[in-house]
Amino acid sequence: LNNVASSRASRGRAAEAETVYREDLAHYPENGWSLYGLSQALAKQGRTDEARAAYKLAIEKSDPRSPMRSFTELKLSALGGAQ
Repeated sequence: LNNVASSRASRGRAAEAETVYREDLAHYPENGWSLYGLSQALAKQGRTDEARAAYKLAIEKSDPRSPMRSFTELKLSALGGAQ
């Protein structure tokens, strides 16, 4: 599902990508990549507070040594951090 959602997001279909990421998270709530993708989809829709919360959850669920975690922290910071 991540590939489907990512494809939709890359074509400017953020709301559709959000739906697919949420579907994946319903089955795999710990999936950091889906949480990250959901964050991106929300941010692209201008839903900054929701995106920020999703980035925080992605960071919380990720391995501290994962490069994804560092990248997600940078994206959160770009949205204004923890606020």
